[in-house]
Amino acid sequence: MPPLPSEKTAQELFYEQFNLPTEAVQHNCDGYHNGCLLEFKKSNRTTINAALFQAVKYLSSFRVRGIPVPANILLVFPSIKTVYLIKSEKYFHDVHKLYHDSASRNTKSWKKQVTQYETINYSKSEGIARLNQLFHKDKPQWLKIAIDEHCVVGWAQTFYRFNPKAKKEDFLYESDDLFNTSGELREPVVLADYIIPYLETGNKKFKYILDKLNDKLSQKELGAFYTPPLYAQKALELVREAIKEVPEGNDYVIIDRCAGSGNLQEAMSDEELSHCILNTYEYYEYMVLREHYGDRVREIIPPTTDDDYEPIGKVKGSNALNWKGGLHPVMRPYVDNPKCTVILFENPPFRNDIAGNDRRNGDPLKMEESTFVYQAMLEETSTFDNTNVSTVKDLSNRFIWSGMKYFLRQKGDSFILFSPVKYFKSLGIINAKFRGGFAFNRKHFHASPSTISCIRWDWTNRKQTQTEFALKTLDIEDGKLVDINIDTVIKKVSEPFTILFDKRVFSDDIETSVYCENNGCQTTGRKCDGKSYWNKNILAYLVPKGFSISPQDIFLLRSTRYNIRGFYLRADNYIEKLPLFCAKCFCQEKWYERDVFFTTADKGDAYTKDKDFLFRCFFWTCLSQRNHCLSFDGSDGRFYRNELCFDKDTAASKELAAHTLNPDEKHILDAWNQLLDKAKNTSEYNPHFTYGLYQIIQEINILNADKEYLHPDIHNDIQVLKALLKAYYAKYIVKKLFEYELLK
Repeated sequence: MPPLPSEKTAQELFYEQFNLPTEAVQHNCDGYHNGCLLEFKKSNRTTINAALFQAVKYLSSFRVRGIPVPANILLVFPSIKTVYLIKSEKYFHDVHKLYHDSASRNTKSWKKQVTQYETINYSKSEGIARLNQLFHKDKPQWLKIAIDEHCVVGWAQTFYRFNPKAKKEDFLYESDDLFNTSGELREPVVLADYIIPYLETGNKKFKYILDKLNDKLSQKELGAFYTPPLYAQKALELVREAIKEVPEGNDYVIIDRCAGSGNLQEAMSDEELSHCILNTYEYYEYMVLREHYGDRVREIIPPTTDDDYEPIGKVKGSNALNWKGGLHPVMRPYVDNPKCTVILFENPPFRNDIAGNDRRNGDPLKMEESTFVYQAMLEETSTFDNTNVSTVKDLSNRFIWSGMKYFLRQKGDSFILFSPVKYFKSLGIINAKFRGGFAFNRKHFHASPSTISCIRWDWTNRKQTQTEFALKTLDIEDGKLVDINIDTVIKKVSEPFTILFDKRVFSDDIETSVYCENNGCQTTGRKCDGKSYWNKNILAYLVPKGFSISPQDIFLLRSTRYNIRGFYLRADNYIEKLPLFCAKCFCQEKWYERDVFFTTADKGDAYTKDKDFLFRCFFWTCLSQRNHCLSFDGSDGRFYRNELCFDKDTAASKELAAHTLNPDEKHILDAWNQLLDKAKNTSEYNPHFTYGLYQIIQEINILNADKEYLHPDIHNDIQVLKALLKAYYAKYIVKKLFEYELLK
C-alpha cells in the first residue's frame, strides 16, 4: 500500500535527518550530493553486489554525460539503519564501461564480490557523525575520469556551461611550437577535479564527433552535420558511377569544399583519394584532415603554413563562399581544363536565417553580405522557383548553387550531394540531370530523425523539367545499413499557401493593440510587427508558413500573431480556409516522411468544391488541441471569445447544427460533450468563456503539488478524445489532402 500523503518515505526521513537539500535528488538517481552517490534499498535482502552494480551504472552514465562522478558510493538500507560506504576508485574500470540497459536492470548478473567497504550504523551517534562529515565537508571528493570518444562531448558541454564565452580551441587545443599551453582537455583547470588530462597526440580519435565538440554558438554558426560512415560508403557508389563515366582521355578530380575531418573520404581507395581536393574551414577539423589525408590526396586547401591559422578557430582562406569567382586558386587549373572532369562530393553545412547580431568579430562566415557567393547568388534569385532572399541566406543553398554554377560546366561533371530535399523540391536552385540517389535518416548525422537525400546530379545544357524523383530509402540499425524496401518519392512543388490567403480589408476593421503569442495568450512586453485588427466578423488568425510541415509552421490563434505572417479567418469564408490548417497538422510519424512532404496550393482552390471535405476539416479543427484559439479578456477592453469550438452558442456550434453527422462524428462529439461537462464542474472553469480542447488542457487539466493530475477523469477523457481525433484525421482527411495537393 502506498504511503498516505501525510507519511514520509524512509528516503525523505533520511534526507531530513542529515539536512540534505531536496535538490540532491537529481540525475535520475536516489541522491547526488557533495561527492556522494546515494542508492536506497527498501529491503536488506538486496545484496550489496546488486546495489553496487546499480550505482556503478549511474556513475558510468554520469561520466558519459559530463557530470562530476562522486568518489563515494553510499548504499543505504533504512530498514537496518545501515549505510555501506564504497570508494568509486575501486571500480574505476567498471565506471569506464558502457551499459546499455537501465541502472536497475540485470543487477544480479554482476559477478564481482564486494570485499572492501565501510559499514556505518546511523542509529548510533558515531555513525551519524560519520555521515554528516561526508555530506557536509567543505570540499567534495570526486573520481577523476579518463576522457574517451564516448564521454568527450559531455565534458566539452560541461566546460562550456562553466565558461559561456569559451570556444572549441579553449577545450581541444594541443600545445605546439607557437603556444606552450594546451586547452582544458590536456591541461584541466576548470575540470581539474573531475578529469584526468588527455595525453594522446592529436584529435583524430574524435573525428566523427568534432561537430558536437563545438560550443552551442559555433554549432549554430557552422551548421555542420557529420556524415555517418555507413552512409558515406553507400554514397561512394554514386561517386564510382560518375568515375566510370569520365570521358576517355580525361583526368578527373573529386572536390569537397566542406570536407570537415574527411568522413566522406574514409572508405575511398588510394587511387580515388589521389584525385581528391579537400577543403575545410574549422581549425580542428583541418588538423585531423591534414593528419589523416595530407600525403594521400591531390590537394588540401589551404597550404600548411603557420600564417593560415586564424585565432578564432578558423583556417584563413578556406571559406569556400568567399572565393573570388567561386573557385580557390588551387582548384582553378582543374576546373578551367576541359580535359579534366569535375566530381563534387559534398555534405554542405546547414544553417538558415542569418541574424544581424551574428555578424561580428570580422569573421567572414558571419559577414554574409560581404561574401562573394552571397552577392553573386543574390543577383540571380529571379531565376529560382522561390525568389525570396531567405533562399540566399541558407548556408547549404549557397554551397549547392555555387557548386552547380562554378563547377559543373560540361558533360561528365557530377555533383553527389547530401542535403534536405527543399533545394530542388521547392526552391529550384539547380539545373542538372537527376541520376539517382538515396534517402537517409538524418538522425545518424547528430540531428533529429528526418530525411536527408544523397543524389547524383549531372551537368546538362537543358533546363531541369523532371518533377518526381525516386530515392532508395536506407536506415542504420544495430550498426548495419538497412534497406526499408520502399522508394521515397520527392515531388516538386511550386505554389505556397499564400495564394489562398484572404487579403481582404474591411472598412469597419478597427485597429487594436491586442496580439497573440503562439500559445494563444495575449502578448505582453513584446514589440509586435504589423497592425492588428478587430472586427465582429474576425473569428481567428491563421499562420500557415511556407512549404514545410512542423509545429513551428502552423498557428491558429484568436487574434493577430505578434509577428503577423498570416491572415484573418472571417465569418463568411473561414470554413474554406481550415483545410490549410489541417494540411499543416499532418503527422509525419516515420522519419522518411519528414522533410519529404510539403504543403502546397498547386491545385489552387479546387478543394473548396468538395463540401464533405470542408466539413470534415472544420469538424476536426474545432476539436483539435492544435487549435490554439482561447477565450480571454483583451487589454483593449474587449472580450475575445473562442468561436472555433463546440461550446455554447459559438459560430462553430451553429455551423455544426446544420450538418448531419456520421457514426464516427457522433461518437467523437459525444466524447467531447462528456469531457466538456466534466470541465464545467471544476473550480477552474470560467462560465464567461467558451472552451476548446486546448484551453481545457492548459487551464483545467493541471497538476497538483504532488505532480498528479488534479482531475484524473478529465485527463483520461482527453486521451480518449485525442485518439479518436487522430483516427478521424487519418480516415477522412489525409487522403483528400493529397488528392487536392494541399500535401505533396
